[in-house]
Amino acid sequence: MRRIGLILSGAAAALVLGAGLAQADAIDGKWCRKDGRRMEIDGTRIITPGGADMTGDYSRHAFQYLVPEKEEHGGTRRFLRLRGENWVYAYPADQPGADPEIWERCTPVS
Repeated sequence: MRRIGLILSGAAAALVLGAGLAQADAIDGKWCRKDGRRMEIDGTRIITPGGADMTGDYSRHAFQYLVPEKEEHGGTRRFLRLRGENWVYAYPADQPGADPEIWERCTPVS
């Protein structure tokens, strides 16, 4: 009986820890810039730095969307790539070699 309890405790701990690691290894989350801008990605949904709630093209480590006309870079496609656990690099989608705009997780994942 005691052995089953230990196994169940270990499984529960793995689930809790695994949920945090899954978030860390995905582009989903809240992203911030030092200039105060923020955005949030949740699957195919994004809240843009200008506050638009819209959808885009999602993969676990990348996101692409058409920037609303009234926002900076309006009318262009932006490509976001997860770099490590706590950074996203943003580029014009048609200029992948451009200097990236670097975003940090608002609350770093450890």
